[in-house]
Amino acid sequence: MAWDPVWEQVFTSQAWGRYPGEDLIRFVARNFYAAPDRAAVRFLEVGCGTGTNLWFLAREGFAAHGIEGSATAAGIARTRLDAECPGWDGPQRRGGIEVGDMLALPWPDVQKIHAWWDLHGARFAGGTRYFLGHPVTAEHCVKVLREGFQRQRVAAAMHLALLRPGSVLFPTSAPAWRQQRWLRGSA
Repeated sequence: MAWDPVWEQVFTSQAWGRYPGEDLIRFVARNFYAAPDRAAVRFLEVGCGTGTNLWFLAREGFAAHGIEGSATAAGIARTRLDAECPGWDGPQRRGGIEVGDMLALPWPDVQKIHAWWDLHGARFAGGTRYFLGHPVTAEHCVKVLREGFQRQRVAAAMHLALLRPGSVLFPTSAPAWRQQRWLRGSA
């Protein structure tokens, strides 16, 4: 289903909330607050509306990107971000909001993918499985469990379980102190 123009009418006729939901705040705090360089953590919100979530992300120092079908909503979002989050779209964080239909986004450029592979393909051995740019090994998986972002840690736990048949899947949802204790024990 393509973008519905009724949203333009909705955004021009009424005000919307100014603050993000608690679920987003918890998710970001739990998974990204410890990032050493928040500007390197990029978020894309499809259907960003008046930008309440982008405002929160930009205010916290993350790179906030959005796509919105309503030019009115995108304008409201840009105005607030410009006023309350200086530099959100500058060279450090490179945030931005585009007006467009999410279903009309371009697919990856095949020529760019081929060009990247021509430059970097020699680094990868045929028949070898890779994870975050490195061959999948127990050592690499444990390193990602210690240092990676949550989504990477979940994948590392799965890779580790595949490397060690019969082992228990590392519980990435356990409290952090317990995970750290288990990881110290696996050193």
